[in-house]
Amino acid sequence: WIAGLLGEVRDLDIMQGNIHRYTDELAGRPQVPAAIRDHMQSARVEALAALNDALADERFAQLLTRMERLAAEESGPTPPEPSRHVVDAAPPLIRSAIARLQRWFKRRPAELTPAQLHRIRIHFKRLRYTCEFFNDLFAEAFTTAIDHCVDFQDCLGEHQDAQVAQTGLREMAERLAQEGETQPETLIFVGSMIQRLDGVARDRRRIFEKRWKQFPRLIADIDASMAPGTGPETAE
Repeated sequence: WIAGLLGEVRDLDIMQGNIHRYTDELAGRPQVPAAIRDHMQSARVEALAALNDALADERFAQLLTRMERLAAEESGPTPPEPSRHVVDAAPPLIRSAIARLQRWFKRRPAELTPAQLHRIRIHFKRLRYTCEFFNDLFAEAFTTAIDHCVDFQDCLGEHQDAQVAQTGLREMAERLAQEGETQPETLIFVGSMIQRLDGVARDRRRIFEKRWKQFPRLIADIDASMAPGTGPETAE
């Protein structure tokens, strides 16, 4: 609930940044039309107000109270569990994160939808965080794999941002057209920006498809890093 409201504000911030960034790359470096600046600022004010209202709402206060109770609650004595080395616990967790990505490897990258690519990005983020958590224990053996996960995250993140911005610009164009009295130059600018963002999305997809072929090697490197004797045997 809160993340969704926060995401709307974040998407608008990213969208504004991208518009100024890609405007500088267009021929002649045109100024962002005032109608677009005003529309985006108005949309952000509304989104931020909705977020602030939610954070001040009784529902959110109750949510925090329940979470505090759960954190403080005593559930009684915990049954004793046999001692377990961290080096034994790490591989199943890492391989579980890998398995979520491997399911997608059977699909052709060119056929994946933007929503599916966004889901894959989330899986790479989880694999990265899991490897980072255990990296020190394994003498930083996962560092290269983590870097590759970051590359996938960045690539797919830029693809997602371009997709979201295109959708926002199309909705903006429709709204401005319905309101009337929109200068033709404004709609031309929106069209140029959509075209630019579409090119960014296509470029990031091509990069992803190329890197996706390297995924089996990434898995092999992680597996090799978890080989017996890689981490300290006495780590608890």
